[in-house]
Amino acid sequence: YANCGSGSALNLTSGFTLEARVRPTSLAGIARIVANGAPDGFGFGRSGARLHFTTFGRQDFDTSGSYLSSGVWTHVAVTFD
Repeated sequence: YANCGSGSALNLTSGFTLEARVRPTSLAGIARIVANGAPDGFGFGRSGARLHFTTFGRQDFDTSGSYLSSGVWTHVAVTFD
């Protein structure tokens, strides 16, 4: 877990790509990888073994397959335009 603060640099309002290397210890429930709850914010995380991206209050996007395994390092990314 890393807290990146809430600086204005995280207020992404146009196209962007987020990526991380994750190693979940459990796949139960929902967990965030990175999020910005500011107005028009976003969240990137997992729901079980599936990846999940949301634009808060607008639309959710989920992968159709399961890409994460408990205890295994995985590179994940999302691009939003």
